[in-house]
Order: sequence, then C-alpha cells, then structure tokens
Amino acid sequence: MSEGRKGMNAMGLRIRGAVLAAMAAAVALGAPPPAAAGLVPWSLSEADQAPLGQEQHPEIVAAVGRVYRDQGNLQLAEQAFRRALQANPVDAEAYNNLGVVLERQGKLDEALQCFEKAIERRPNYRLAHFHIGRILVNRREYTEAIEHFKKTLTPEDDYTPTYLYALAAT
Repeated sequence: MSEGRKGMNAMGLRIRGAVLAAMAAAVALGAPPPAAAGLVPWSLSEADQAPLGQEQHPEIVAAVGRVYRDQGNLQLAEQAFRRALQANPVDAEAYNNLGVVLERQGKLDEALQCFEKAIERRPNYRLAHFHIGRILVNRREYTEAIEHFKKTLTPEDDYTPTYLYALAAT
C-alpha cells in the first residue's frame, strides 16, 4: 500500500477516485487540471519546479499522464510519469506506462529498462512481460521473447484470452 493510502479510509479512497476521474476527464476535454483543487499545478512545467507534496499525489499525476498518453501527447505523458515516479519509485504501473510512452517515441532501450523495473517491483506483471516480449521480437531475440510471452498466459483467468489474441497479432 502506498504511503498516501496508509491512513485513508474507504470514503477517502472513493473521494480520491472521484477527483482522479474528474481531473482525467478535464484534461481529456482539453481543460487544464483544476489548480483550485490543490492537487496538481496548472502545468507540468510548474510541477517540475514544485516539490511533490501531500497536495500533489503521484497517483493523480500518473492519471494525468495516462490521459496525455491516450491523447498522443507523449512528451507531457513522459513528464507526468517521471514526476509520479519521483514521488513513488516503487509504482510498477507507472514504470510500465512510462515504458509504453518511451516505446512509442522509439526509445526502445529506455522503454525496456522501464518494463524491467516494473517487473522487478511486480514479478508477475503480465502487461510488462508482454511489452518486453514485443520489443524482443522486433530485435529478433525470439527465445527470450517467448519466455516473457509465456508469463502473460499464467495464471489462467479472464484476461488470458486477451493476451492470446494480442500474441497472435504480434
């Protein structure tokens, strides 16, 4: 459990989730994140100048990064994920998301390092294994790629068919 969630009750988690959703929706619609909420600054350049304190939760910064990534603004997404990782360097999902952004920018070595860091923090992180496998296939390192792809298929659950379809498309 992250440091920010230790003392948070169920109501606090629901409120944080609602704030996260509202901020992501605002950014998706082209509005700046609401500075009035005191959760993130107006711009990521301002965020780089300010310390990430209690009022700027790394989960919210990462959520803004996901919105930027989904909009195709890879530079701002990269900044957001790096900012979130400064505050919470054990966040496997943020490393995975940063890896996706770097991969889309063609920075494959750096992306691979991010996916590996995600797996160091969460060894059974199937999505990170999948991304590593894809990069390795493109590098024609098939044996190692297959080992990572195998890890996307266990445990067998509702997500397994999704990985099977994705593997077929790779």
